[in-house]
Amino acid sequence: MTADDLVSKIIIDAKLDLKDLNLALYDQLRKLEPFGMANPRPIFVLEKIHPQNLKTIGQENKHLKFNLGPVKVIGFGFGHLIHSLNNQVIDIAFTVDEDNWDGMRRLQLKIIDLKIS
Repeated sequence: MTADDLVSKIIIDAKLDLKDLNLALYDQLRKLEPFGMANPRPIFVLEKIHPQNLKTIGQENKHLKFNLGPVKVIGFGFGHLIHSLNNQVIDIAFTVDEDNWDGMRRLQLKIIDLKIS
């Protein structure tokens, strides 16, 4: 084994643009369910994005939250990165989900990983 064999790798299913992010995409992805070991949830990437309204949430501010226009983005366990992400351009690997609050459906992206571009 080499050190490279021990590095966790994320397999990206597709690169998306901000214009691709809508509830119709989420509805199409739901047709691929159920997700599990034999059918993993698709992972996408957005490159060179500018997070808006960065903030931390949750107990001890462990989670990161920001917007990409009307789309909400959440990163569970990424709150510690907030200060290094201010005014940065980043790439994110994510899954697509739905935020259904008070009868309103909205698209929500869940961060798998991120890096400063």
